[in-house]
Amino acid sequence: MAWAFFILYTSLMKLLAKTPYAFTTLGYILYYSVLVFLLATMLTRHNQTIWHSAGSHLSNFALSALLLFISGATNMLNKVSLAYILGCAGILIAANFVIESFTSTLNAKDFTDALYGCAGTLVALGLLSALYKYGIRKSVH
Repeated sequence: MAWAFFILYTSLMKLLAKTPYAFTTLGYILYYSVLVFLLATMLTRHNQTIWHSAGSHLSNFALSALLLFISGATNMLNKVSLAYILGCAGILIAANFVIESFTSTLNAKDFTDALYGCAGTLVALGLLSALYKYGIRKSVH
């Protein structure tokens, strides 16, 4: 597990060296706190004492939130517009509903999974707006 965080940290540092914006201290705290929480959610999703009946749906929540949060934060640092990130969130919400409604090859059709994926996307959007407001500054090269 530690090697995954090391790879994530080093790849993020290489990326941040070239971006027009950078995280503030609060931004780093928020970014890594959210990542640790979502990864811990993924790792403990089968623990019924923690999550009760929601555990089977938490993978959709965490995967949707991780995908949007990491790509959204990276795009914000690269001066991509907020409309683009909102568009990506809309596509992710639509993909959750399409996959959970029509695809049955490697997936059981479950509307509740789609709702959890939608909730994860909306939570990630809220966290990205907080990161945008409090956690990003112009980069000094």
